[in-house]
Amino acid sequence: MGDNITFNYNIDLTWSIVKLIRDKVAALVESQSEELAYACKMTSSELVENAVKYGCSIDNKKGIEFSFALSDNQAQIKVANGVINKTDFENVKAHISEIKSADKPQELYIKRLNTLLEKPELNQSQLGLYRIAFEGEFILEYNFDDKTNVLTVTATKKF
Repeated sequence: MGDNITFNYNIDLTWSIVKLIRDKVAALVESQSEELAYACKMTSSELVENAVKYGCSIDNKKGIEFSFALSDNQAQIKVANGVINKTDFENVKAHISEIKSADKPQELYIKRLNTLLEKPELNQSQLGLYRIAFEGEFILEYNFDDKTNVLTVTATKKF
């Protein structure tokens, strides 16, 4: 590959942005393997969708922050958004912690699907996080800034 690819964007908190980001990432990774391109597009979409669904704008900014970086051996996607209430952050924290401690993300993904089938009343599926770990093979991290109420979710894939 040789060249690093980076893309940073402050974006509106609207549903149309999910497709815009997916299309932008698709253009950036079109020369990569089909597997890597799919993983980057899917992960970008899932993280932005979560920010739109569960987040709010970051103070003094247009909406949310999106960052994509691709080097010779790593892809990294970051999405930062405001948090409406601390419960939303705790929910993300619990799911990412469970994913990080699992030996087999596939089993967690299937378990989460079954939970959602058994309890359709759950209002936050967080299935996308499990999909990122299982299908995309990304490692998830999170950071929460108590002072600004900003949650940053980072997905990293080494190859």
